[in-house]
Amino acid sequence: MSKVISLYLMPFLSLSVKFDYEKFIKSIIQELVAMSANHLSMRGINLAFAGFRALAHVDFDIKSGSVHALTGANGVGKSTLMAVLCGTHDRYQ
Repeated sequence: MSKVISLYLMPFLSLSVKFDYEKFIKSIIQELVAMSANHLSMRGINLAFAGFRALAHVDFDIKSGSVHALTGANGVGKSTLMAVLCGTHDRYQ
């Protein structure tokens, strides 16, 4: 179901847009479902110390309603990632 919406921004400027209500509502529902599925998301985290890359393009999701563990070998960035999450390292990308 599409409808053309006309916007009159100023006396000399108008804009007509074709708006698909069904697609819009479906996208909102998908976003709400995605937001309720993840309690916390970190995307594309990069952090370097004096040229040494501690974290490179890290994505981290915590799902609500479950128990989580962050594991890995020494020196892989577990504590650094949690420091970014807590706000200790605020100069990440």
